Amino acid sequence: MERRGFIIMSGLGLLGLAARTENARAQEQPRRFGNIHDFAGKWVGSYDGRNARMSIAIQPHKGEGPGAFAVIITFEELDRDERYDNEGIGRQHVETTDGSSHILHDIELFRPDGEGKVLLKRLYLHTWDVDYLSGISEWNGIEYGLSFKREGP
Repeated sequence: MERRGFIIMSGLGLLGLAARTENARAQEQPRRFGNIHDFAGKWVGSYDGRNARMSIAIQPHKGEGPGAFAVIITFEELDRDERYDNEGIGRQHVETTDGSSHILHDIELFRPDGEGKVLLKRLYLHTWDVDYLSGISEWNGIEYGLSFKREGP
């Protein structure tokens, strides 16, 4: 009889643990894609296997009509100590969308000294969890992969 009581109590303990684990999972649900503003933030990850960091800002772009957003990116390739961005007059990328696309296209980034540029052909914000971003870049006519995770909340 004691043995049976031990098994029942152990089983109840496991059920309690399972319930707590399921509760924790429910509270940590990934944030799903809502609109283009979900791209905004600081990102850390990999550019063709090298350490990289990126920040993205999304702002309404005046003069292009409704649905036009300025996508402002600063990209740092940390292992090579290179920095690219699209800040400044004539360099901003304008994405025209109703805001529902999780893909950005053809964003040119320039080195501050003007000696080079990187083309972000496509940036995909993962729709199941917007804390992940991946894409394809092009440099000197060759495509390279990139993947990032959101830094901080």
